[in-house]
Amino acid sequence: MKTEASSGLESSLSLLSKDPACSKLKHIKDSCETAIDILEDVSKIRSMPVFRLRAMCLSPFEMVLEAKHSKLYGYVLDGISSMIQDPRFISDELEKDEDCQFTNQIISLLQTNCSLPDDVLLGLMKFLLAFFNSKVFSVNSFSLKGIMEICLNAQRTSLQSETRVAIRGTLLQIYSSVCASLIDKSEPDDNDQCYYRGINLLRGDIFETLSHIVRLMEGIQEVSQSIFNIKLGLCLDVLLTSLVSLPLSINQDSRFLDFIWQCLCPALISNLGNPRNLKTVTSAHDKIEEGKLSLSEVGRGSGTSTQPPNIVGTNARIIYSISAELLRHVGCIASMRPVLQSLFHRMLLFPPSNYRLVPLNSLCEIVLNPERLLDICGPTIADEKQSGDNRNRRESDIDLLKLIVDAISESVYSENVHVCSAAVSCVCALLSSLSAISRGEGMKPFQIEEISSWVDSFELMTPDEMSLRTTRRIRLTHHKLSQQYRKPEEIYIRLVKQSLSQFRKSVGTSYIIINT
Repeated sequence: MKTEASSGLESSLSLLSKDPACSKLKHIKDSCETAIDILEDVSKIRSMPVFRLRAMCLSPFEMVLEAKHSKLYGYVLDGISSMIQDPRFISDELEKDEDCQFTNQIISLLQTNCSLPDDVLLGLMKFLLAFFNSKVFSVNSFSLKGIMEICLNAQRTSLQSETRVAIRGTLLQIYSSVCASLIDKSEPDDNDQCYYRGINLLRGDIFETLSHIVRLMEGIQEVSQSIFNIKLGLCLDVLLTSLVSLPLSINQDSRFLDFIWQCLCPALISNLGNPRNLKTVTSAHDKIEEGKLSLSEVGRGSGTSTQPPNIVGTNARIIYSISAELLRHVGCIASMRPVLQSLFHRMLLFPPSNYRLVPLNSLCEIVLNPERLLDICGPTIADEKQSGDNRNRRESDIDLLKLIVDAISESVYSENVHVCSAAVSCVCALLSSLSAISRGEGMKPFQIEEISSWVDSFELMTPDEMSLRTTRRIRLTHHKLSQQYRKPEEIYIRLVKQSLSQFRKSVGTSYIIINT
């Protein structure tokens, strides 16, 4: 007895073979007739492996796509939509050969470089969502990579903004669902090895796919700058959505940490500030020696660019949002702090101060959250790859915060009023979060234990020991300052005069607020 889906497939094949456009495409017509003959013979279906039956029925559709005949594309979507609902094409067990699996056969068919009309692209996105939510879809690295490449090609060929919105929504929904599936609410038994083995494989597929997306992002080469920005934005959107959807427990997987520091962060840094001409990079130390800047006017003394950032606008904002998600995931891991410092340096200190408005606005949102501020400068977790004692780790905990404060301090000297105002907002947000942390808000259990151990160590010290340690630190600090500033009062007066002459009234007000 034929089901509605089976009759739909045979109807699509029959209509395709009778279409006038196939009159000059005899090989497509013959392939359709061959597939129909097999489907009408039950004995042939039973004697044939399921994957081979699928291949025989997909062959006409593959020929249509290879022929790049736009009038026939509708038959392809109708046919494969019927196939995923037809029980004759569903195997009882998953094939060991990945090329023979139903999901991979469909994805391979749709991975074409032909230009599809916008109405067909909308139908394709509708099919991908239905296929993903069907029982026959198998989540693996091949299927996820294939969907990504299908949507990238669709973005390249689409002409209407509505179509691009549909493509983006489809892709983000699929990746969000896959990453969110790692959050299990059923609390399985600790001895359920099959469950944990499946989760481990799924994680591996996700990490492999995300690494593939980063490589795609780095390899985008388009003549048109607009197409380049669209494809880059789609890759960044997928990375951001995946990080938002992944559970926090993912940072316990070493493969995720390797993906962050070996793949993702270098790509983001390269996109943010990889100047085509190295002469555009200057050293802050050189400016100090030339007398163009004082020590208080520079941050960490790292190199800065004299040209605008390579990426601006929406794509830059997505990168800043990705940076915030990376803080949420790995900010509390000690070995990841140096990687984050490199990324935030490229965001906040590398571009000229006049081009830091958007990064400062993103930074303001980050430091306004007490939890994110603790991810920046709070106690950290030492992972397996890190060596060293707790004291050295505590001393490096605030390095990222120092970098952020340096960026804010430099931004005060910007000639752009809006940049100065954004710097003031960052300081206000920073103070607000510090006040919340002082009340115990946003602190994780391990951070509370770590800080409590510090307090206990101080309580064990006698007043004389604490006084001696404090005196040594004060003397050491005073000695360093005396070497750097021979006449600190003269430098202070000079800085005040410079600030008054450089800024307008509003900028001067911002400067006073920050220093206050």
